[in-house]
Amino acid sequence: MLFLAVVTIGWLNERFLKLQNEIGLLLVALIATSSVGALDVVNPHWTIWENLQEFTTSIDFYAVVMVWMLPFLLFGDALHTSVGPLLARKWTIALLALVGTLLTTAIIGTSMWYVLNNWLGVELPFLTALVFGAIVSPTDPIAVIAILKKHAVPETLEAKVAGESLFNDGIGVVVFVVLVQIAFAKEASISPAHIAELFFVEAIGGIVLGGILGYGAYRWTKTSNQHNWEVLLTVTLVFVLSSFARVLHVSAPLGSVIAGLFIGNHGQKYGMVENTRLYLHKFWEVVHTGLIGMLFLLIGVEVFAIDHGTTALLATGIAIVVALVARFIVVAGVLGTLSIGSHQYTPGAIPVLTWGGVHGGISVALALALPENPFKQLLLTMAYGVVVFSIVVQGLTMDRVIKRFVPQSSASSKGNTDV
Repeated sequence: MLFLAVVTIGWLNERFLKLQNEIGLLLVALIATSSVGALDVVNPHWTIWENLQEFTTSIDFYAVVMVWMLPFLLFGDALHTSVGPLLARKWTIALLALVGTLLTTAIIGTSMWYVLNNWLGVELPFLTALVFGAIVSPTDPIAVIAILKKHAVPETLEAKVAGESLFNDGIGVVVFVVLVQIAFAKEASISPAHIAELFFVEAIGGIVLGGILGYGAYRWTKTSNQHNWEVLLTVTLVFVLSSFARVLHVSAPLGSVIAGLFIGNHGQKYGMVENTRLYLHKFWEVVHTGLIGMLFLLIGVEVFAIDHGTTALLATGIAIVVALVARFIVVAGVLGTLSIGSHQYTPGAIPVLTWGGVHGGISVALALALPENPFKQLLLTMAYGVVVFSIVVQGLTMDRVIKRFVPQSSASSKGNTDV
């Protein structure tokens, strides 16, 4: 039923709305679910909203997105990413993904803790507020990358957006896992050594696992020239990686990125013939389109799971502003620091990276994965609002930001000295 809905909405969007596929799916899903729920006004005895809310909350969104969808989406994105431009801007990408995620978590968490406690009368614990910061810190600019490709955007800027999004997701999930264990731990306290161990085991373990399995798959592809088997091998690689990551308690998202980059660059160049490369890219394009469509449709359906109270909605509006301000501070700080000296950042990088920090299903999945606590519904509502605003408003206006802040003369520039 979900795939049928995705294909139908995709066709309607292509024929009539003509929006970016992901944005069109989300908008139609939001309109459709809200319209169906509004039928309760006609006849309250139908209890349609209540039934749909019960159905929505019964979906294990975390398992669907984090366990099954995310590894495949990140592997597919990494598979189509050239590692050269990423390595040329490794420090910018690393700082945005690692330091940027930590700073964004701290800024958003601290700000929302102050606002909720002092302005809205919600006694939210500080550590729980930091967990919310971790929930909305990962960027997921899938729709934005597609928009960037339609405009004359410098390759250097596109590399930053793509590179950050690949690693930002994995780092954000690791930060979330660590903070949840601290905030909702049954023990009285957790030592800094234990926190560091949690972080590095999750992150470094995922990177190592992705490298090992990616190299193993590459060696296997060298023994065959049958494109069917080699394409199926990449699918098997993601399944095996996800399973091992759950058993070993390491980061499957980071492992998927590393494995995808390895297969998409070294593996394709030295382990596959041209025919296999063609089939591989076409196959993963179809997989990516189907999963993204289902993900954005599910985000639209999740509107039934949020809190529609005045306090929650007001907090959500403030969270949207705080998330954007935090994003600007981090991006400007990182690029400004790296540009000290002889280097300079690509013209328009700060506004494009700030407005292009779109949040996606990862944030909704993380919010739904929170342990049961008195503030879970509020955190989910705020996260949902940040996600929907970023996808719809930021996604629909991204082309205007590009035209306004990226000089066309710099679009053709290679920008070898930029950060």
